[in-house]
Amino acid sequence: MTEKEHYIEKAKTKIDEWNAEIDKFKAQVAGSDADVKIEFTKQLDEMRDQRDKAETWLKELRGSSVLSLTLPTCFREFHRARSARGVLE
Repeated sequence: MTEKEHYIEKAKTKIDEWNAEIDKFKAQVAGSDADVKIEFTKQLDEMRDQRDKAETWLKELRGSSVLSLTLPTCFREFHRARSARGVLE
């Protein structure tokens, strides 16, 4: 497996994990009162945005002959947003 293939597999796995976390968080949002729901919805949008950035990076990587080093930024941003919430821990 090449380094590029390794990163593609790692990114796909991480995106799948994020999708599961987003689904879990979405269920928490649905069960919240109105004020909390507004804040949780903003956080959910941030999570989706970071996931979408990682998916875009993955699509670009698949079509590229070089390995981009921008994925770690996507991972850091997603985990930063997740840690700031403290909801999924």
